[in-house]
Amino acid sequence: MPERFSASPFWRWAADHRCTWLNVVPTIIAYLLNGRDPEGDLSAERFCRSASAPLAAEHQLAFESRLGIRVVETMGLTEMAAPGFANPLSRERRKVGSPGQAFGCLEPVADPDSEKTLGEGREGKFRSKGPMS
Repeated sequence: MPERFSASPFWRWAADHRCTWLNVVPTIIAYLLNGRDPEGDLSAERFCRSASAPLAAEHQLAFESRLGIRVVETMGLTEMAAPGFANPLSRERRKVGSPGQAFGCLEPVADPDSEKTLGEGREGKFRSKGPMS
């Protein structure tokens, strides 16, 4: 593992070490999109996981189109399991620009004023609950 991120040797390192998935933040995706084309054989790459901040839909689509590596966007909080949400890898099931579906915990969407749980497809705030240890 390198001590810090550097865009210039990133793809060579990924190819040399036959990485099967990348775990990055949206800023790194932007750096890689603005950098040189990948060097080496990246055929081992199965997907890229983006976390820690929202990923712009245009960056996700550009990364996938240019590099041929699918991106799974996730979202979590320090106070709960990370990720609390994950977008499916399947192109048919994912929603670009969304943090995805609840993953490993209950994430009901509630009305911001009444706290009542809302149905699927409704906008509101989410309440997170996971197993107690």
